[in-house]
Amino acid sequence: MILETAEDLFSRNGFEGTSVDSIAKKANVNKALIYYYFENKEDILSSIFLSVQEELIEHLKTEISENKLDVRNKLKNEIIYLRGKKNVISLILMESLKEKQGNFLFKNAEIAIKNNQSCDDQNMMVNEKIYLKEFFTGFIPLLNYIAFEDKLCQYLNCNKDEAMNYFLESFISSHFK
Repeated sequence: MILETAEDLFSRNGFEGTSVDSIAKKANVNKALIYYYFENKEDILSSIFLSVQEELIEHLKTEISENKLDVRNKLKNEIIYLRGKKNVISLILMESLKEKQGNFLFKNAEIAIKNNQSCDDQNMMVNEKIYLKEFFTGFIPLLNYIAFEDKLCQYLNCNKDEAMNYFLESFISSHFK
């Protein structure tokens, strides 16, 4: 409950705009309880990001082992899954620009790239050129689409299905060619 509350407040107010007091109040817990489980506010944020990494690894393993779909349908499934992580994705994108928290974005990208490359050894380093290509042409556009989808659809006055279909068409033609 503490992490979910913190995630909600961080994604709405930003990390700096959220206090431990506000997390405790909204979660209906004593502030001392938060400090029992977490060293400080940064530890709460780290726990949220680590939880997302673990969920991402499990999701990608399941996707690879269970689905023999074409690229378009795999990406569509990824978007549908990631929509449920929109708050955390937005938070990771916002906080990654700050010096302390930037590595979570890169670590999540590496996890996703390794899994999409069907890499059996999670400790193996991804080739630098592959990482850079996948990071800037695959990972970041996908996260940005998830983070901006609602606002973009509202701005363009289109529905999510139309937007997703256009995004998939554009993404596949630019990333896989």
